Amino acid sequence: MTKYNDDKAWRQKFTENEYWMTSEDEPDDPTTEEQVKVEIGVQKTYQKFLRDKKELKVQRGKHIAYLLDGIRHLDSYFDSLDASRPWLVYWIVHSLDLLGELDKHPDIIHDAVVFLSKCQNSTGGFGGGPGQLSHLAPTYAAVNALAICGTQEAYEMIDRKGLHSFLMSMRDPIHGGFVMHHGGENDVRGCYCALNAASLAGVLTPELTAGIPEFIARCQTYEGGMGGFPGNEAHGGYTFCALAAFLLSSPASHQLLNVPALTDWAVARQTPYEGGFNGRTNKLVDACYSFWMGGVFPLLHAMEYGWRFDAFWNQEKPAYNKSTKEEKGSDDMDSLYLFHQKNLQLYILICSQDDVRGGFRDKPGKGRDFYHTCYTLSGLSVSQHNPDGTTSVVGPNENLMEPTHPIHNVRPIKATRMKNFFSEIK
Repeated sequence: MTKYNDDKAWRQKFTENEYWMTSEDEPDDPTTEEQVKVEIGVQKTYQKFLRDKKELKVQRGKHIAYLLDGIRHLDSYFDSLDASRPWLVYWIVHSLDLLGELDKHPDIIHDAVVFLSKCQNSTGGFGGGPGQLSHLAPTYAAVNALAICGTQEAYEMIDRKGLHSFLMSMRDPIHGGFVMHHGGENDVRGCYCALNAASLAGVLTPELTAGIPEFIARCQTYEGGMGGFPGNEAHGGYTFCALAAFLLSSPASHQLLNVPALTDWAVARQTPYEGGFNGRTNKLVDACYSFWMGGVFPLLHAMEYGWRFDAFWNQEKPAYNKSTKEEKGSDDMDSLYLFHQKNLQLYILICSQDDVRGGFRDKPGKGRDFYHTCYTLSGLSVSQHNPDGTTSVVGPNENLMEPTHPIHNVRPIKATRMKNFFSEIK
């Protein structure tokens, strides 16, 4: 295990050397002004951490308490997410699973399955809540949550025939790809949500994947990243969805993409001063991109080296037993992905983590929420688990998260169990 407990270089960066901050010579415009505000907020947060001499620690107990409270009780202001209830289930159960906590709560697992069954429609797919129309986004969230629950009850609840029929009905015969719901928008989220759900549920057919690699290739922009639809601006979330869907549909067709340009664009999304990622050129750092952008790098690794995700992860190991090496000093460690894994972890632990109440936030000055908690923990996991099976962890060993599957964003063993279950009943 690679550990970072003290590093003179990054301490100096935030106490003495402002080389990496936006120059005062930059144009006086709203974009630059907002960037400078964020950098000052991040600098103050890092400096306070250094003054307080706190340990770089994942506040597991506080995060777990926050999540367990949320799965049972939400305040009235959450009514704005009434059409996103499967998402709330997924964000919370996945976060608990990454923390190694979920399987200790069979009552939560059972109740989650029962609730999600009420969101499944007789015509196939899942809605954003009971009685709501089927939509690819909550269908993705529901199937992922059921995979995480990992029980026979969860698997058998899925109407696989209806699911496949619903997914096929979302195909866009004119533009290619998928629409999100009947009469809805077409973008690469639809490709990812549909193919991810089909893959986990064992209904991924050639009819679903036909033409998808070509549609996704048309979404690549002059910058190198992927837009939501051909002609749109490159965006981190859409890039992850596009690459994951591409690998699900045709992993051998990556010659359709300009991978070097995509890699250059992805690398440029890690902010040099803050350490986290932004989602677009000239945009602000946001902890949720710890996964949406951080998760792009294992996918690029797969394209480059032919990494077979399921073969690599088809091993049921406790997270703490994955360690294969120790480090004498933090400067000795090289990132094994093409981003700075250590700097991302520092941003997550110091700037994103609410170490008083639990949960994670976008950036200093923002409030915690379940969405950012889920994707920040997912990005933390990606940054800790290397493609060679070793781990790189900032702080004590207890900071190590369970691994997450680079395509599905559920624990690899949970994805494998669901796929195996359905492969045996065909």
